[in-house]
Amino acid sequence: MILRISNPDSAVSSITMEITFDNSMLSFDGITQGPAGSGSVLFAVNESSPGVLTIATFSLTGGVSIGTD
Repeated sequence: MILRISNPDSAVSSITMEITFDNSMLSFDGITQGPAGSGSVLFAVNESSPGVLTIATFSLTGGVSIGTD
């Protein structure tokens, strides 16, 4: 799965999201930070329970610039 924030109206410096899935059909294997998050201070994922992922990232500088895919 690729998650993309396309052309934000303002710079994005932090994101926290929760993703749920049917763990009888899918399993969580890992996560990779893409190029837009290369300036992040933190990029982490936690599987709080089977089928529930919390993903968080933040940057101390400008974050993902306006108009960045």
